[in-house]
Amino acid sequence: MSEATWHKLSPWAALPVALGGLGRGGLLQALPGFVILGVFLANVDAIGWREVGLGAAALLLALGAYAVAWQQRFRYRIDEHGIAVQRGVVQRSEVELSWQRVRNVDLRQPFYLRPLERVALIVEGSGGQEEEIAIQAVRREFGERVRESLVIQQGATADPLGGLRAGGGSTPAGAEDGHAGGVVTVGWPPRADPATSAAGGAAAVDEQPQVLHQPTTGEILLHGAINGRAFGLLLAGIGAVFGALQPLISEADLVPVLVDVQDRIIGSGTTGLILAVPGLLVLSVLLVAVSAAIALVRFHDFQMLRDRDRFRIRHGLLETRERTLRTSKLQAVTVVETAVGRLLGRCHVLAHQASSASEEQATASDGTAEIPALTTGTVRDVVRRFDAVYGDWPPMAGVDPAFRRFWVIRVVVLPALAATVGVTALAVWGALSAALLAVLIALVAAVAILGVALVHGRWRHWGWVTDDEVVHIGSGLLGRRRETFRLDRVQHVTVRRTPYQRRHGLASLVLSLADGDRHVPFLHREDAAALANLALFTSETRPHREL
Repeated sequence: MSEATWHKLSPWAALPVALGGLGRGGLLQALPGFVILGVFLANVDAIGWREVGLGAAALLLALGAYAVAWQQRFRYRIDEHGIAVQRGVVQRSEVELSWQRVRNVDLRQPFYLRPLERVALIVEGSGGQEEEIAIQAVRREFGERVRESLVIQQGATADPLGGLRAGGGSTPAGAEDGHAGGVVTVGWPPRADPATSAAGGAAAVDEQPQVLHQPTTGEILLHGAINGRAFGLLLAGIGAVFGALQPLISEADLVPVLVDVQDRIIGSGTTGLILAVPGLLVLSVLLVAVSAAIALVRFHDFQMLRDRDRFRIRHGLLETRERTLRTSKLQAVTVVETAVGRLLGRCHVLAHQASSASEEQATASDGTAEIPALTTGTVRDVVRRFDAVYGDWPPMAGVDPAFRRFWVIRVVVLPALAATVGVTALAVWGALSAALLAVLIALVAAVAILGVALVHGRWRHWGWVTDDEVVHIGSGLLGRRRETFRLDRVQHVTVRRTPYQRRHGLASLVLSLADGDRHVPFLHREDAAALANLALFTSETRPHREL
């Protein structure tokens, strides 16, 4: 990077830093533990609510002091070569990112920054979160100019700036907070000059974004209700609360009490079951409502726009996010239908960019963007906007029936035999009556039949098809997933063969993309080799697509 002036953040940047510590990876995640600890300490004679309150106040004061120190010590620099930041209070670090390695420049605006007309400028590198740079509380105009400059640079000729240097060199003192008559005076990023841009640059600058998808509030609520995000949050919350409560339960000697409650519930028989069913129904309805509310907060005022060679996605109630999806960096597109969504003709799309995070860890900043509230009738039109060939959905070939035999034997037959032998041995030793033995064997048989049906359904919905451009992979059980990606996105191919597969002339294929792996199990050996060779040949011989 060329030498340029380092600039400080606005004093307002301390606000999102402090609240971010409360919200992400900070106190909010530890809130259940703090509440439990506070209740426990409040019941100890030596410590009361006053001490707990003073401790919480001291903790918040320390968090505020840290935020101010972080804001004071943060420095950033933007020039024609890229962006660099120096950050850290105790341990200092410096991150430099050239424009060639920038994946996206996104804007995020929490609700408390809206009155100030300030946003967080998020610069994402191609390496994922490890190369993410966040500059807090910059003026919106400054953030939009940085984002627009990146668009123009990546569409320019060999000189990435071309004639766009009209605005001057590096950012002058004061950076984005410099003012002259209420107008931001910034030398960098440069303002677009259509007369001196590269070929096609002027038309690109003047082109108005086209709205592709803008669901209504009702459609967003329905999307949240059928996705059931709150059920996953409930399971995670139960695990967190149980982990926090376990030491307290042990120390308070509450185990005998819980065992007594459990015995009473089991002993109530039919009455307990009758009381439990309405409770489960109420809980399910509540969780569906919570899922819908989460979707409304997350996707409020959702807009998907086509802006030249990229897509812009804007959404959010408490925090407005303006995300960019570059077609040149798009890795794959996944169409997801939940079980309830299939009945209602609803689905959503996941657009994947290069990321270092796994699918379970993926978030909005990890290269995956979600387009919600689509219908099965319009989803192909949206997918076709990413790439014309993505919308062609030819019939897929299934995987070999050996997949079904293998998993039926492993997860159904062998466990069922072991369970049958076990309960029979207990009956022979006199631990079970003949009637109870019959009931248990019938239960094992019912579970085995259900297992066979699930394995059969899983086998039926695995499928794949390819041509010389794209690969389609289908999977699912009650819900459905269809993943589509270009062959020239494949970076690595692995052919795996277990002893069972070798005996039957089969193989499983793993296609590695920049955002993760795609699996196709139980192919004929010849088909797996042909697909692997085609993917490698295409990625090596076709013109390289930018990652």
